[in-house]
Amino acid sequence: MALHTTHDLAYWHMPKTGGMSVYRILREISPTCTVINGPRRHSPADEIPPELLKGKTLFGTARDPWSWYASLYQHASGGVEGQEKLKKWGNGDSSFEAALYGWTHPSEERVDNQFGVVWAFLEEKTPALRQKLLESRQGLYTWAFDYVYGNPIRPHILIDTSRLTEGMANLLKVPISQVEGITMQNLATHRPKSAFVDPQKKYTDEMREWVRNAERQLIGTLGFEPFWRAPTPLIWIG
Repeated sequence: MALHTTHDLAYWHMPKTGGMSVYRILREISPTCTVINGPRRHSPADEIPPELLKGKTLFGTARDPWSWYASLYQHASGGVEGQEKLKKWGNGDSSFEAALYGWTHPSEERVDNQFGVVWAFLEEKTPALRQKLLESRQGLYTWAFDYVYGNPIRPHILIDTSRLTEGMANLLKVPISQVEGITMQNLATHRPKSAFVDPQKKYTDEMREWVRNAERQLIGTLGFEPFWRAPTPLIWIG
C-alpha cells in the first residue's frame, strides 16, 4: 500500500506488522488522512521524498520476531508461489520448522534473488540485497526491519503490534474506544485456510532459540520477547 499521512503524521509499513489495520484506522478516524501513491510499497523509508514528510512525524509498526515469522509463513503458505518460496527456504521442505531454520540461518543454497517472500525486488537490486542478507549473519526478520526502517532506525516512533489499538489512539489523540470500534484485519482472517490457530504451539524450545540468536541485535534494541504483550504501546521513540 501507499504512504498514508495526516496533517501531522506519516505511516510507513513493514510487512506483517498490522499495516492494513493501521491504514483502516487512519482512514476512518483522521479527517486529514491522505493516501499518497508513488513511494514503492514496502521499500526503504529513506526512499520517501523528504517533501512528503515535512512537518510530520514518521511512524511505523513492529512485531516480535517469533510471531512475525509465524505470520510470514501463514501468508506464504496460502498460495502456490509462496509455497515454492517456502520450499526454497526450507531446502526442499515447506514445513514451518524447515522454513524457519532457513530464515534464521540464511545460506547460499537457501537464498535466491527473490528471497523476500512478501517482496518483489527490482531485478537490478537483487544481487546486492541477497549478499547483504548473507553477510549479515542475522535472520530474515532483522534484514527486513533494516531494509524498511533503516539502521539507524528512521521512523521517530514504532508502535508494537501487540498494543496497536492503544498506540494508534495515543498518536491520533482520540479515546481508545474510538479505535476499538474499528474492525481490524489481523490473524490472517483474509487467508483462513493457512492461518495458525495457535502460532506459539508451532515452536519448540529449540526453534525459539533459533530466532533469539538470529535476531539478537534487534531484540536487544527493542526488548522483544516471544509472543509478548509489549510493556508499552510505543516501543521506540527516536
